[in-house]
Amino acid sequence: MLHPTDDESAKQLRLALLKKPKPGLLCYELSMTLWLRRTGLSSPADADRADYLVIEHDKVIGRIYEERYVPAELRWFWSITEHVDPALGITTNCRVPSLEEAKARFESSWSKLRDKESGRA
Repeated sequence: MLHPTDDESAKQLRLALLKKPKPGLLCYELSMTLWLRRTGLSSPADADRADYLVIEHDKVIGRIYEERYVPAELRWFWSITEHVDPALGITTNCRVPSLEEAKARFESSWSKLRDKESGRA
């Protein structure tokens, strides 16, 4: 389950998740819990811009953030920041139009990586 860790909107998101689970990063099997936490890297001028670290088991494994001055179809960037062997053929970053799609693509690539590491794929 996705758990933002700061501010009033995070509290509202948690309440919404309790009422109605959503696809992508918001719902995982119990063995894979990912969290989003604001990076705090933005300047004061960009304080309202979404910029998250993706965390699994207290370890930063990726980042998802919003770009302002790019075409709408490239607005969100996601990246797996853990080393991924290129021979595995797993996409480790991409630009997409929405936060929901960024979370879904991150989750898909991370799941593929986990499956290959565990020998399930």
